[in-house]
Amino acid sequence: METQKKIGDILFEVFQYQKQCPDTLQKKLLKEFEHCFIRQYITYPILCAQSKEGDYPCK
Repeated sequence: METQKKIGDILFEVFQYQKQCPDTLQKKLLKEFEHCFIRQYITYPILCAQSKEGDYPCK
Protein backbone atom coordinates (compact mmCIF):
# COMPACT_ATOMS: atom_id res chain seq x y z
CA MET A 1 0.00 0.00 0.00
CA GLU A 2 2.93 2.32 0.70
CA THR A 3 4.23 1.87 -2.85
CA GLN A 4 0.84 2.71 -4.40
CA LYS A 5 0.71 5.92 -2.36
CA LYS A 6 4.19 6.92 -3.50
CA ILE A 7 3.30 6.19 -7.13
CA GLY A 8 0.12 8.24 -6.83
CA ASP A 9 1.98 11.12 -5.17
CA ILE A 10 4.66 11.14 -7.88
CA LEU A 11 2.13 11.11 -10.72
CA PHE A 12 0.05 13.82 -9.06
CA GLU A 13 3.06 16.12 -8.70
CA VAL A 14 4.16 15.51 -12.29
CA PHE A 15 0.62 16.21 -13.58
CA GLN A 16 0.42 19.42 -11.51
CA TYR A 17 3.83 20.66 -12.59
CA GLN A 18 3.11 19.89 -16.22
CA LYS A 19 0.02 22.15 -16.11
CA GLN A 20 2.08 25.19 -15.15
CA CYS A 21 5.33 24.38 -16.97
CA PRO A 22 6.12 27.13 -19.53
CA ASP A 23 8.64 25.04 -21.52
CA THR A 24 6.87 23.11 -24.30
CA LEU A 25 9.73 20.63 -24.74
CA GLN A 26 9.73 19.89 -21.03
CA LYS A 27 5.95 19.43 -21.12
CA LYS A 28 6.37 16.92 -23.94
CA LEU A 29 9.05 15.03 -22.00
CA LEU A 30 6.92 15.00 -18.85
CA LYS A 31 3.99 13.60 -20.84
CA GLU A 32 6.24 10.85 -22.20
CA PHE A 33 7.49 10.15 -18.67
CA GLU A 34 3.89 9.86 -17.42
CA HIS A 35 3.04 7.31 -20.12
CA CYS A 36 6.18 5.25 -19.47
CA PHE A 37 5.69 5.41 -15.71
CA ILE A 38 2.05 4.34 -15.94
CA ARG A 39 2.90 1.55 -18.39
CA GLN A 40 5.71 0.23 -16.18
CA TYR A 41 4.18 0.52 -12.71
CA ILE A 42 0.44 0.23 -13.34
CA THR A 43 -0.45 -1.36 -16.69
CA TYR A 44 2.31 -3.99 -16.87
CA PRO A 45 1.74 -5.41 -13.34
CA ILE A 46 -2.00 -5.66 -14.06
CA LEU A 47 -1.32 -7.55 -17.29
CA CYS A 48 1.06 -9.87 -15.46
CA ALA A 49 -1.52 -10.55 -12.77
CA GLN A 50 -4.11 -11.30 -15.43
CA SER A 51 -1.60 -13.53 -17.19
CA LYS A 52 -1.39 -15.68 -14.09
CA GLU A 53 -5.15 -16.09 -14.38
CA GLY A 54 -4.75 -17.14 -18.02
CA ASP A 55 -6.15 -13.98 -19.61
CA TYR A 56 -3.02 -12.35 -21.10
CA PRO A 57 0.50 -13.46 -21.90
CA CYS A 58 3.10 -11.66 -19.81
CA LYS A 59 6.52 -11.39 -21.43
